[in-house]
Amino acid sequence: MKKVIRLFAVAALAFAMTACGGDKNESTDNGSNSNNNGNGSGNSTFVDLGLPSGTKWKNSIEDGFYTYAEAKQKYGDNLPTKDQWEELIDNCTIRLKPIERGWDMLAVGPNGNTLVIPLQGYWVSDDQITDVGNGGDYWSITMTTFDPDHAWGAHFVDGNTRVKDYAIFDNVKNNVRLVQNP
Repeated sequence: MKKVIRLFAVAALAFAMTACGGDKNESTDNGSNSNNNGNGSGNSTFVDLGLPSGTKWKNSIEDGFYTYAEAKQKYGDNLPTKDQWEELIDNCTIRLKPIERGWDMLAVGPNGNTLVIPLQGYWVSDDQITDVGNGGDYWSITMTTFDPDHAWGAHFVDGNTRVKDYAIFDNVKNNVRLVQNP
């Protein structure tokens, strides 16, 4: 009887992980990420999440960490604005998605399409990144109005999301996720 109960528990756990996105390779049928961890600049598919503005989000992040100046110079108007990050956070259901190294975030749009937001950690130096699988920060193109040395970005940690300001000095590097403007 114990073997039957144990077998049932394992089957139920496997089913629950599959139903909750436990497989880190999301299907591309609904516009979700098609590679392992949502990063890699070689993939240029954009996901329509059904957001009010019509903004589409790239299905992968750009490789590496960037200062604000590097991100702005390389990607310019393809960086999301503060309003676009707020729209994504306010209009999507965002939940943790288990993966082998911890967690990523999964944004489910009003139309049911999904976008993986990798929690790539926090850049400390070129040879030190902390909290991979627990948190991550992303740039926006929008500067703050209260401090000329700060820009807005998105902050994801432990299942929580918010838009916050970041210093734009050379010792601050964040991830980059691109958008396709309507």
